Amino acid sequence: RVPPAMFHGEPSPLPGPLMPTVLCTLPVPVPPEAVWSVLCDTAHWSRWNPAQPYFRGPATVGAPIQIAVKLGPLTVPFPARVQHASISEGLWWTGGTRLLFHAAHGITVKATAEGSVIVQEERFSGPLAWLLWPVMKTMLHTAYAAANAGLAAAAVQQHKSTTQQP
Repeated sequence: RVPPAMFHGEPSPLPGPLMPTVLCTLPVPVPPEAVWSVLCDTAHWSRWNPAQPYFRGPATVGAPIQIAVKLGPLTVPFPARVQHASISEGLWWTGGTRLLFHAAHGITVKATAEGSVIVQEERFSGPLAWLLWPVMKTMLHTAYAAANAGLAAAAVQQHKSTTQQP
């Protein structure tokens, strides 16, 4: 059995073989709870997430969800199932067929001395993943970097509005 993927020196919460992976991180000067609050408000993802303009369904473990992924001019719907949904493990979902194309996507928020860091990771398996990887990797990295920036900005704005003194 191949060990799970690693990020920030910690094992990824979803074990699996080595596979094509997109990993984007972004520090944000607010506590993890502020970022988590925005992340779990899935009904409003379109306000801050240009990469995944909608997340339909509850962010609860085992729930079936529908995610849209923007790849250049295309918006691709992607049925998935939530695997983890806690501030300690992050929000992870998986979907696809293991024999052709399968994805495990996670967004975690880790505490740092300056606030927190957003870690967005997606791992792919299956023959179509390897075939499409040369085209997908740059588009996905760009898209997830924009999503992290949007999430950070929304978390900072929300945190400021809830911590301002009268």
